Amino acid sequence: MLTRVKQEFASYSKKERLFIFFAVLCGFFTTFQYGIVKPISTSTFIGSYSVDYFPFAWVAILPLNFLLVGIYNTYLSRVGCFRMFLGFNIASAILFLISGIYIDHIRFLSFFLYLWKDIFVLLLFQQIWSIIHSKISMKRAKYLYGIMFGLGGLGSILGSMIPGLFAISYGSQKLLFLTIPALGILSVCYYFMLRTSEIDERSVINTVPKEKGSLSLLFNSKYVLFILFIVVSMQLTATIVEYQFNTHMQQHIPLLDPRTQAFGKIYGMISSIKTMLQLAGTFLLVHFLGLQRTHIAIPFLLLANAVTAFLFPAFRMVTFSFATIKSFDYSLFNIAKEMLYIPLSKDEKFKAKAIIDVFAYRSSKALASILVLGIQIFIPNYHDRFLSFSPCVILGLWLLVATLWMRGSRSNLHAKAT
Repeated sequence: MLTRVKQEFASYSKKERLFIFFAVLCGFFTTFQYGIVKPISTSTFIGSYSVDYFPFAWVAILPLNFLLVGIYNTYLSRVGCFRMFLGFNIASAILFLISGIYIDHIRFLSFFLYLWKDIFVLLLFQQIWSIIHSKISMKRAKYLYGIMFGLGGLGSILGSMIPGLFAISYGSQKLLFLTIPALGILSVCYYFMLRTSEIDERSVINTVPKEKGSLSLLFNSKYVLFILFIVVSMQLTATIVEYQFNTHMQQHIPLLDPRTQAFGKIYGMISSIKTMLQLAGTFLLVHFLGLQRTHIAIPFLLLANAVTAFLFPAFRMVTFSFATIKSFDYSLFNIAKEMLYIPLSKDEKFKAKAIIDVFAYRSSKALASILVLGIQIFIPNYHDRFLSFSPCVILGLWLLVATLWMRGSRSNLHAKAT
């Protein structure tokens, strides 16, 4: 395997190697700042509102999703990739600075910070990976994507270590200041990634006819709809499992800074697992099973994990289930999903992908909130057991649809992938 990877890199030009280098740095600093923000935002939200308010926050993500995706798709062709990327980074840096100073005094900041951090990181990855998909072929992706995700994932390990080690000694909020220089370096790396990609930025972002909207790109393709379905299924399951995990965390660790530290350590562990899976596991899975069978293996493995958590609903098992699904989401699933985008047209990569990777990702949380609230209202005495069983149902449906779709669309998938 290593020999084959070395031979692959030896065939690249100097500019292609520089492109990969800056793409890896973009992934590193994106996950680094997210590794800092995520445990802090989750812990401060619980401290200000409690776990019971998570479903309401997920519903509130919908209008913010509409707004940000609308801004992205409307102004991308006017301002260009780099200015759009820089604009989101500046807005985030301002929010993190204000939150670091005033989050103790303005309760709503913890609410908005929790909403913003997930949509923002998806917008960053959307803009980074749209360029990568336009540059790297399917043949090279089988070698590069796991390596690029894995090396970028080192950022999430280091980022998670900061609240995991220093939340108690320095305070959760002050650690947000460290994200500001990271966002500055990230913007510089993105600029050089664009330069070394040799892609004409204006030609890439102006490929969609005016009469053809993003939604039509989404619903006119069964291939794109399948990507949408697996994304929604994954995020529904991950959100429900995360809600259960956060409930246990609130019960076991009621104080803010110790809870932030615990979140940082757990997310650091998840980041370490996902990085190992990205560097080795995904390559082996895709290489030996192929892309089609990989998209069947993922829901099968997650279903086994969900059934185990349902049968043994202790805190340790819920934590293990949460760590497993998050590790898969950020590694095996994410890379296999990204490989499905490679054969798409440029307009699908930039605009339909933006709807799926930003709007669908976070809108799935709103669907999860409806499910959680519905179970709590209509089945109050057994809502914990029904909530634990719901991931089994979702994953079972995902496995069935993936199996049927792959069999029925084998020739179509092969044609797109090649």
